[in-house]
Amino acid sequence: MGRHATDGPRPIPHPIPDSHSDSDPDPSPTPASSSSSSSSSDSGFGRRPPHPYVVHRVLPCDPYRGVLAQSRSMTALPLHTASTMAVPSRALPWKRPHPADPREDRLSPATLGVFTRSQLVEADVPAAEIRKGLADGRLRRVARGIYARPDADPQVVTAARASARITCRDALMRHQVWTPEPSADQISRRHLYSPPLARIWARRRPPPAAHFRTWPEQDLVASLDLSLAHAARCLDGESASIVLESVLAENRRTPEEIAAIVEALPDHLRSRIGRLSDASGSGSETRVVRMLRRLGYRVEQQVFVEDVGFVDAYGGGIFLEIDGRGPHSLPGAFDRDRRRDLALRRLGLQTLRLSYDQIWHDWQATQLAVRDTIRLLGPHGRRAVERLG
Repeated sequence: MGRHATDGPRPIPHPIPDSHSDSDPDPSPTPASSSSSSSSSDSGFGRRPPHPYVVHRVLPCDPYRGVLAQSRSMTALPLHTASTMAVPSRALPWKRPHPADPREDRLSPATLGVFTRSQLVEADVPAAEIRKGLADGRLRRVARGIYARPDADPQVVTAARASARITCRDALMRHQVWTPEPSADQISRRHLYSPPLARIWARRRPPPAAHFRTWPEQDLVASLDLSLAHAARCLDGESASIVLESVLAENRRTPEEIAAIVEALPDHLRSRIGRLSDASGSGSETRVVRMLRRLGYRVEQQVFVEDVGFVDAYGGGIFLEIDGRGPHSLPGAFDRDRRRDLALRRLGLQTLRLSYDQIWHDWQATQLAVRDTIRLLGPHGRRAVERLG
């Protein structure tokens, strides 16, 4: 392309559609947070983000990047792993597939619809074409050196105007990492990060060059690694463990890379996240398994049962099947799940199937029901497992 003559205006890069493969609800961006917020107007370049916002501060020499770069040399993260238990014990489990995840670790400007001037130049869009795009409405200037298409992500545009970047939960949802549904008090918040002293520097016209050198990366939405590092510090322990286990389950990060993120945390944050698992197939499964382990039960995940396949979890004498909104809402899923339930009952095993709504919309009542079920039926279930050998 370069600067060769064309028959018409040069097209502004457009997004490449992504397919969502998460096993639970639609991962379309829905803002949330449980941390403190900062307030101000969002109009104009470089001003503080509007209230309510959660602002993640980063140092000029960002500590997460240094830790992540050393991840290969770190010791392996202690993990709960998939169980070797089989029922009956003579059953031969088949190998569980672990396909590589094709998704990128960074979101392209074409996907977001927001570009820096240098990104447009690198895409062989000359300055004259940028001026034409501004004149005919294909582009609009949202901040100094930052341009957006009419269909650009509005949250990214607002963050760019405020001299900030999208990160944490908001960035993870754009990276198609499954995140828990936000609570009522979290629903209206955005997660941003900005460099130290950005508010002071942004008052100058133009801002000094040192301002831009303080960003740990130039992306308008934080990379997957930086988003995970921010989320591990910002979200509550359960939510942080869910997003970390999600990227483990999808093979988007290795245990060593997750260990690098966790080891960079202060002791009190590491303790609230606790020991992670690489066997959870969904965020719903992570929540249920953490609850059972918190109650003191030994939990086996991905237990193989003959004529059934892998069952999500076994604890307290009960086999638990945990339904998400993805695979379990597909055509034929209802009948398949009932065939599995019938096969488990035929073996005399005690089973309990939990729905997505029970886990996320009626959690307190569900916890009490699970605990009572284990107390009443757990002894029968343990004897059935022992009988099958």
